[in-house]
Amino acid sequence: MKNLSKIKITCFDNMKSTNCRSMLLFEEFGNIKRGKYRDLIVTCRNAVSNGDKNLYAKLKSNLPAVTFCGEFLEGHKVADMVTYNNLMVIDIDNLDINKLQDINQDLRKDKYITALWLSPSGLGLKGIIKIDSDVNKHKAVFNALRIYFLDNYQIELDKSGSDVSRLCFSSWDENLYYNPDGQIFDDILEVEEVRVAKNLRPTVKQLVGKSAYATEGLNKRDDKILMRDILRFLEKRDISITDNYDAWVKVGLGLSYTFSYDVGETFFLKLCRLDKDKHSEEQSINLLKYCYNKRQLDKTHIISFATIIYYAKQKGFKP
Repeated sequence: MKNLSKIKITCFDNMKSTNCRSMLLFEEFGNIKRGKYRDLIVTCRNAVSNGDKNLYAKLKSNLPAVTFCGEFLEGHKVADMVTYNNLMVIDIDNLDINKLQDINQDLRKDKYITALWLSPSGLGLKGIIKIDSDVNKHKAVFNALRIYFLDNYQIELDKSGSDVSRLCFSSWDENLYYNPDGQIFDDILEVEEVRVAKNLRPTVKQLVGKSAYATEGLNKRDDKILMRDILRFLEKRDISITDNYDAWVKVGLGLSYTFSYDVGETFFLKLCRLDKDKHSEEQSINLLKYCYNKRQLDKTHIISFATIIYYAKQKGFKP
């Protein structure tokens, strides 16, 4: 991977402008830390504090914006890219102000975080992670990274991070965190964000390891009974708990920490089939195998069987 000090990005006057210039990645880090746009950001954050969403959106649209994922010429469409940087932008929005500081500190300890700073609103975080990929696999890396954050922090990354040409608004954070030793994230997961059975692109099939079939501490009788009760409830009412991407992933993770793969797959596919034309058997199996391959049974995880029970209760299920 190219030395970070030599990586070039592209800065646009604002989100609608085609007026742009190339700059070093570290120059933008310096702009954020030293407060080049401090006055604009303070105005944005005041609008947020006053609950004026329309004003905030208008102010933000006039902020300078950069393309961290690559260097572009004339525009910021994929076709305008001249250099791919092997960087992933993570965007975590709408955090509870009371939890923001704790999450900020937790992520600064994460081995993959290379840089982290406050978003223009002051209620979110933006970050940079080094990845091992090419431009065509960028989205597949994001899929894997999205699961990593859900599993380890129960944080849902903004899906815009999968877009290699996305603009990232400049911000101000005098406490911007930079770790030159941030590790490279090299996992990929090829699943479709929108799970529609028609016109799906071919995916690289996941293989599942022998450890996925381990049963120690798993496949508890009471858990199986409760899972069957949940399925009967959902099937009788023809309702789904996997009807959006994040729920789909969380249910897969929850099953991986509760049952061996053979049992978990049966339950997962029955749940996913309730999504009807939004369900793809291949995509769901691919996702579940990835969850099993990445699970760490020796650690305590926020996402568990309780997550599945919670989703079922949201639909009216009573244990």
